[in-house]
Amino acid sequence: DAARGAQADGEVPALKGSWKLSLDIYVLSADGALLDVCLLAAVAALQDATLVLPAGEDEAAASSVPGRRLRLRCTPCALTCGAAADGRLVVDPGADEEPLLDSLAVAVLDEADAVLSFNKPGGGAVKASLLPQVLRAAQLRARDVRELLASEG
Repeated sequence: DAARGAQADGEVPALKGSWKLSLDIYVLSADGALLDVCLLAAVAALQDATLVLPAGEDEAAASSVPGRRLRLRCTPCALTCGAAADGRLVVDPGADEEPLLDSLAVAVLDEADAVLSFNKPGGGAVKASLLPQVLRAAQLRARDVRELLASEG
């Protein structure tokens, strides 16, 4: 049939449905930097997701067509940093350290180290002189995390 022929040529057959993915993340033990770990958990789960024929398609076709892995256009990676009163940068502060810091900043980068998001939750202002340090620390963390995700996949 035409759908099987298209698959043989490496093309994906047209489907009459769509996918809806839901992801629940349960934090069992919060030790700071929750955005970082929740984003990492979400990315890891989505990279591991396999898409199968949607419900309502021909059952015989659904059982004979293997699922395919979800491909993410971007692999975001977050890093939380804090500024201590003496001006030092604290990378990946724990829950016990966060209240002692003057300010927090969360940088989210993509594979090209482009900034997807820079969030400054509550507290005082982040000194402009610390921003390059935060971004450099986020770049280093992102490389480590992506290597880990690639080795798990």
